[in-house]
Amino acid sequence: METYENSKIYRTAFSLAIKVYQLNMILPKQQLIKYGNRLRRESVRIKDLITESYTVGENSLQALKLLKEAAAANDNVLILLQKIKDTRFKEKTTNELIRAYIKLKNKLTEEIETGESNSPVLNIPFNNNVLA
Repeated sequence: METYENSKIYRTAFSLAIKVYQLNMILPKQQLIKYGNRLRRESVRIKDLITESYTVGENSLQALKLLKEAAAANDNVLILLQKIKDTRFKEKTTNELIRAYIKLKNKLTEEIETGESNSPVLNIPFNNNVLA
């Protein structure tokens, strides 16, 4: 069984969280206050949710739920990065992070789709007489 530390998706999320911290170090004060703190929290949240998904079991419904939450946090990060970019912060790092988080979103989506295709289907037996 693969651990979260060996998972490529976790390592990517961890690396990106560090890059977001580095971006925060060079943001102008107004943008740091407006977007930087939320951006940092969401980027770390992605990594934490991926970690937690591995602790509950790879093929469980709870793991899928956690990965979906990580994908939602990833969307929030992309929105915040785009807002920073739109406020005329012309740093090359912002564009690189946007591309990297789009790739991470694609990987998360693949993991979710794989998990959904492998998850057991809940069958509820019905008594034919009940429906008559």
